Amino acid sequence: MNSNNTFNSLAFFFNNCHKGRQFLYLPSFYQNFSCLAFLFFLATFSACCIDGDCEEEDMLDEVDVFTTINAVRKCGEITENETWTDQGAGVDYIVDCDLIIDGARLSIRENVIVQLENDALIRVINDGALKADGKEGETIRFQGKQGEDFSWSGILIESDNLYNELDYVILEGAGSRNFGGLDFPDGKAAIKIDGNIWITNSIIQDIDGHGLYVGKNSSETPQVKKTRFSDNTFSNCNGHPVLMVKDFLKIFDTDLATCVYRDNTLQSIGLTSNAYNVYMTGSHGWQNPGIPFHIYYAVELEVGARLTILEGTEFIMADGSWIGFTNTQLNESGMIRVVGEAGDKVLFRSENGERGSWGGFHFNSPHESNLLQHVEIRDAGYNYFGTGVAVEIHNAFIGANLTMEDVVIKNSDCGIRMGTGAVLTASLGDVLYENVNSETCE
Repeated sequence: MNSNNTFNSLAFFFNNCHKGRQFLYLPSFYQNFSCLAFLFFLATFSACCIDGDCEEEDMLDEVDVFTTINAVRKCGEITENETWTDQGAGVDYIVDCDLIIDGARLSIRENVIVQLENDALIRVINDGALKADGKEGETIRFQGKQGEDFSWSGILIESDNLYNELDYVILEGAGSRNFGGLDFPDGKAAIKIDGNIWITNSIIQDIDGHGLYVGKNSSETPQVKKTRFSDNTFSNCNGHPVLMVKDFLKIFDTDLATCVYRDNTLQSIGLTSNAYNVYMTGSHGWQNPGIPFHIYYAVELEVGARLTILEGTEFIMADGSWIGFTNTQLNESGMIRVVGEAGDKVLFRSENGERGSWGGFHFNSPHESNLLQHVEIRDAGYNYFGTGVAVEIHNAFIGANLTMEDVVIKNSDCGIRMGTGAVLTASLGDVLYENVNSETCE
């Protein structure tokens, strides 16, 4: 085999290897290890050819994947359409200050490496669009500066443009500073969405903060639209892999189970609220994403809102949180149905396992379809409404209705409180109590 062709083939393979075109299915550490192993092989092969007819003595220089010699520097505003393409070995583009895509489209092609430095972020506003469209085996990489942990902020989407897309992208090393309006923990996230974007087939890893935050903590109503979200991997995020204002779970719910979550500090899907988006409206169906949901604050349904929770779903309830309805004098059509299966119950538990840590369920709607079926409720009974109970059924104005089947209440001061107007449908043995001081209370 001609030695020049051999060297060219090896160099091409190694360059592809580092750019993430090979070993995409492995975590970044193993990707780097695999490439270093190949570098050792390449060096050994070169030494063996010294006495032969190998002509390319500087081959290692040609495949120096850390070089920025070909990189194009970008900074500031993009107001006209641009396309970024593969510039050759190593980093293709360096972003060393905030990059604002304002009303224009930035298209990034397969195999491009973007290195971000100096706390830079990519922000998309005013119907602008970021379209990073990689391919299987030809990924796009957003990374920090070599040798610096968390050297850039992340990507902020504040545009409704339907062209916003991250497909076959590796995003790593973000979280250097807070995004405005995101206040816990520390306001950091690799991607923050208050608009429209498709995120598919991508890896978000090694983040100092959340992997993805959906929503806005501001006086404006968040504008998250229908978003395609599937087959992503979130790993080693110093926060939740995904944190969102809970009203937006209906956009992402069925797709969350297609993703992989591993080695995150908070290994759960965080559901939060803010001062301008407390109540849930419309219809919602929550399904098991494969890891627990972590509920912050209350899950409070507005008039006519309906929530269905399906089998196998697990909830971690923050101290003082609870699930129920608002506007109790008017909420005749509000409904909560928790529908587990005999061998796959729905579980609600506290953060710390302490009795009375969270507020339990408050059924103050007369809807005949309110249901707790194949459910386990632990640690409930926070004295939020003057009564520390796991399940309260009460509405003196329009009545309250609940059916319970195969429900286990554990580690609570009081199991069930039936107040004025309450109707409970439950047969003998449908509710079991473990480590409960009183099964019912006034």
